[in-house]
Amino acid sequence: MNLAKQSTAKTFLVGPILDSDGAAKTDEVVASIKVTKNGSVGAPNGSSTLTHNHTGHYLYAANAGDLDTLGEVTFSLNSGTNAMAPVVFQVVSAAIYDSLVAGTDYLPVDVTQWKGATAAAMTGDAYARLGAPAGASTSADIAAVKAQTVAIEADTQDLQAQVGTDGAGLTDLPWNADWDTEVQSEVYDALNAAIPGSPTADSVFERIKALDDQMLGPGAHVLTVTCVDAATNPLENVRTWISTDAAGETVVTGPRYTNAVGVVTFSLEDDVDYYICCYKSGYTFTYTAQAIAGAAAAATLTGAAAGSGAALTLARWSISTLKAQVLGELNQDRNTQADAPDRLKNVVAEALRSMWRARPFAFREREDELAASDGDTTEALPGDFREMLSDNVKDVSKAQTLKFTTDRVRWRVHKDHGGENPPPGHPTLAIVRRDMTDTDDMVWLAEFDRELDQDYTWPIIYLAECPIDLAPSHADFKDEDAIIPMPTEFHELWHLEALYRAQRAFRADDAWKSTYAHCKAVRAEVEPRHMAPHARPMEPIRDGYQDMDAVGYGDGGQDGSRLPNG
Repeated sequence: MNLAKQSTAKTFLVGPILDSDGAAKTDEVVASIKVTKNGSVGAPNGSSTLTHNHTGHYLYAANAGDLDTLGEVTFSLNSGTNAMAPVVFQVVSAAIYDSLVAGTDYLPVDVTQWKGATAAAMTGDAYARLGAPAGASTSADIAAVKAQTVAIEADTQDLQAQVGTDGAGLTDLPWNADWDTEVQSEVYDALNAAIPGSPTADSVFERIKALDDQMLGPGAHVLTVTCVDAATNPLENVRTWISTDAAGETVVTGPRYTNAVGVVTFSLEDDVDYYICCYKSGYTFTYTAQAIAGAAAAATLTGAAAGSGAALTLARWSISTLKAQVLGELNQDRNTQADAPDRLKNVVAEALRSMWRARPFAFREREDELAASDGDTTEALPGDFREMLSDNVKDVSKAQTLKFTTDRVRWRVHKDHGGENPPPGHPTLAIVRRDMTDTDDMVWLAEFDRELDQDYTWPIIYLAECPIDLAPSHADFKDEDAIIPMPTEFHELWHLEALYRAQRAFRADDAWKSTYAHCKAVRAEVEPRHMAPHARPMEPIRDGYQDMDAVGYGDGGQDGSRLPNG
């Protein structure tokens, strides 16, 4: 029995609706449905709909008006040529439907129904004195109290046995392992308390304060550093130190940590240029040169919270600045290996290479022109070329089509079909290959299947090589201090990639694992937004002799989606 809730819209499946030949009908209309309520035939409500779902079955969306009458309601097909089995529902009240079907109510079985009359209100002295039970009944309350009384008695007797006469059992108590957490918590609170301005003489706090004062610096003039976030809220516990170089490696004094209002002070020498270096997990700071010239000075540094929204500006890195940033993050841990600074550049560079080459990102796309002259058989591709995305291009006159491939066998077959030395003409196929004669520079060539009969210029689209891997002679080569040309959020991803690799290489703990998990989550969010649109698969070359597929697959997969670099 199908149940329906009174005056409540309901969508259900009807059908199949078959024509006179027994074939499924897919274009029936809602006007063909009759709604019979307790024997009274009528039309569907005006807002009810009938939508074909599959093989003659339809989804009928019944309006609340179709189900407004308690009792039996039947949905049938009114047609002289088509047929459908009727669908029958029992329309019940909301309370019954919600109790039997939805499970959100109870069946209405109150006193009136089983007694035949409304129950009299509870009155009298006994009820007034007892009040309503706390549990299911007064008896249940008494049983609960009795159970607790038995437990209390057992605990009391056990306590008496353990304490003994005059407390004799309280000596030689064994240590409880659960107390470790409590003791550690109390010790942590004591150690984590702020050192007062005038600590007790000869106390641990006084000795720590004396050491901290030595971290103020070598001079007499005070530099006040304030660290805030992008909303100018103070940042507490920012690790801050003073250096004479932008990389933060030649430390003059520090580290010291900002207080609750984001402030830390240093005492520095006159007329010396210093660099203020800051680190706090989750924030990105830039190193700021601060000149101290004979008077008290102040500086405010803003840290952009990584991943906290477009309102904050994330750092864009070069090899040198990211190396300095990661070094600052490593130096907060005393387990860092001593050789980290010398090897860190390689770690940062390898993180960029791995990320840059991982996908055909849109920021790697370049548009250029391949211009060749009359009589040429090869032409050098752009100096930052890595991988061809153009598969089928026409020259600027729109007259001649050129296809690219990396498959030397297919290219050779196509070239040789025109003879060992084909006559000059317009090329139809070019192979993309490395220039093996140039051992100093990374040079890629497009070699044509014949000598050119005139000047040609083809627009091409390709993926660029990672800038740090380009030969120094290339015009677009980026040195260690140049910002890498990629979206800002990829700079943050590069930061995380380099940090987890450095932590794994130089630290003795497992801190890299949490950084790697963060990096993986950022990568999954960022990469899909920057994928380059793939080129269409190449069509076979038809030369009247043989069909040759110009697509080379390599690491691009067997879908022909892009032309790999071979």
